[in-house]
Amino acid sequence: MNRQGRLILMTFTEAFSTTLVGRGVFFYTVWALEFSDAANLWLAALYGATYVAAALVSHFPAKVLSEKAVMVLTALVQLICHLVLAWRFEPVILFVAFSVLGAMSGFRWPVVESYISAGQTPKETSRILGRFNLSWAIGVPLGLAVTGPIRALLGTHVFFVPALVNFTSLVLTIPLPTRPSHLPHDHPERPGRLEITKLSALLTSSRWLLLTSYAAAWALSALMPTIFDAMGYKQAAPALAAILDVVRLLTFILLIYWPGWHGRASVLVLSILAMPTGFFMVLFAGGLTAAVLGQVMFGLSCGIVYYAAIYYAMVVSNASVNAGGKHEGLIGLGFVIGPGAGLVGIAMAGVLGSRTGGMLLGIGPLFAVATVAAILALRPLAIRDTPDLGGEQT
Repeated sequence: MNRQGRLILMTFTEAFSTTLVGRGVFFYTVWALEFSDAANLWLAALYGATYVAAALVSHFPAKVLSEKAVMVLTALVQLICHLVLAWRFEPVILFVAFSVLGAMSGFRWPVVESYISAGQTPKETSRILGRFNLSWAIGVPLGLAVTGPIRALLGTHVFFVPALVNFTSLVLTIPLPTRPSHLPHDHPERPGRLEITKLSALLTSSRWLLLTSYAAAWALSALMPTIFDAMGYKQAAPALAAILDVVRLLTFILLIYWPGWHGRASVLVLSILAMPTGFFMVLFAGGLTAAVLGQVMFGLSCGIVYYAAIYYAMVVSNASVNAGGKHEGLIGLGFVIGPGAGLVGIAMAGVLGSRTGGMLLGIGPLFAVATVAAILALRPLAIRDTPDLGGEQT
């Protein structure tokens, strides 16, 4: 198996196990520890805080120690945390272990993205990032779908599953080069100055939307157990919550085989409209149909902005760890802002006596600010479509 194959396999297995823990934990806490929505949101915010802090400085340990060393160390620490959680699943231990796991993921994923994209032309970058996106996007809904059955079978011993994955990642890391090799800056297929300016505008807009998508998704992840439980779908809730992830996966497939989205501002405008609409449909769903349709819209927008943000970041920065750190840092910041907005919404609901009004006041401003910022970032392009930057894919 070549380097890219090992990294793609590692991405899939880690996305599966991370979902089993990072998303599944909100169901475990409700089922085993009787956590409230507020307790789950605090847990989600803590994970996000350590994640964003680590992601934003991930290029420093990579530079000092090497990218490979970061991969090895983070896998080892994650393995230990998962073994501890399998041993003692208690609130204090959970909060401590989750904060450490957040930091390790923040250090790790920018390095993985650098290894994946390094040395690729813009055309090759889109193709390999497509495989990368598919690998983790497949792992997420699978991890959610089996959360209930695995928990019923193993109880808190479910954490042995991600521990095994961490060990597998260590084995897959051994053959990797100490540092990834990047494309020379004077390579003829590197974008020119004017093209970089255009790509940078699209990057800025997509990053605002990326932050918002993860903030909203992380808040929704902590609230979905209650949303579906109220509809009478307690055991099926994890699988139902995976619908938006399946839609995001299908969106990735579409974008892989349609390179015409490269450089098109209209694709991001679609996300600006679909994201808040889908989110609030799920949050205030009166029945299963509205919740499913909302997840479809939300998942579509999440898929578009994620692919756009990572593609433009890797092309503009030539696959640097620092670019991956900023990308993951925004995701981590979303992990903090989303639960924080949810907590504000819960507090306001208590004051107003209305859950709908409280959540609108708590999370609504997040969408308002991001929408304005994302549109302003596109002004240099005059909100018009630009030619395909990547050419036809094979």
